[in-house]
Amino acid sequence: MSSSAESSVEFNPRVTPRLLPALGGVFRLTWAQQMLPRNIIMAVLVVAGFSAVGYLMGKSGSTGFINWIDRMLLLICVPIFAFETGARAIREDLKPGAVDYVITRSLPRWAYPLFKYISQWVVLALLGTATLGVLLLIGRFLDIEVGSVFVRTGVLLAGLSAFQALGFFLGCLTSRYLLLGLLYAGVVEAAVGAVPVQLNNLSILRHLMIALDGYNPAAELGLVILIALGLLAAATGWFVRLEFIGKKSDEA
Repeated sequence: MSSSAESSVEFNPRVTPRLLPALGGVFRLTWAQQMLPRNIIMAVLVVAGFSAVGYLMGKSGSTGFINWIDRMLLLICVPIFAFETGARAIREDLKPGAVDYVITRSLPRWAYPLFKYISQWVVLALLGTATLGVLLLIGRFLDIEVGSVFVRTGVLLAGLSAFQALGFFLGCLTSRYLLLGLLYAGVVEAAVGAVPVQLNNLSILRHLMIALDGYNPAAELGLVILIALGLLAAATGWFVRLEFIGKKSDEA
């Protein structure tokens, strides 16, 4: 009996996952999913649209131009887009056809959502920084003083990180993540975030607005990153506990 067990161990070695190549594989898969012709065209149109409206705002005055960057891009569009694409990305991988592929890889369960988050973040960060960069160039062309480029870039990346992590978490919880997202926006961001008590530290947008106003931006953006890490940890923990059913065979 002992000899049989030893033989089994000898001829059936455990597969050790290689995390770095796995990260590269998830990134290539995510990149291929996002870099479809229709997505590229849509991204170009988004950047062009933001740039055109920003230029018109800049021609009418510096206040409208700065508000277009800070309020519309950094505090509205980036959070909504990051949340929706993050939730949709992880939810697509939980569908029966996709989850069969995910759970059969020689990869720890915790690693997949983490690698997916990193891959999705890189794609969105490129689009976000490209849009912000074009707007800042327009501001320079129009001789508009927009303030610290580093602060606005930090706000963009920190906000992207937190709201994508929120999307990942709610996407792991349910397919009705949009409803939960609206509930979060109404309760945490709109209601709690406006109350002058310690509880308003839960509001991501509040920290981003304080950073944009120039009040200790490093500390505020650091808190946003901590919130992002907490949400990502929660999403990963929930993903690990999920029971995957998989796709029914054609013979069933």
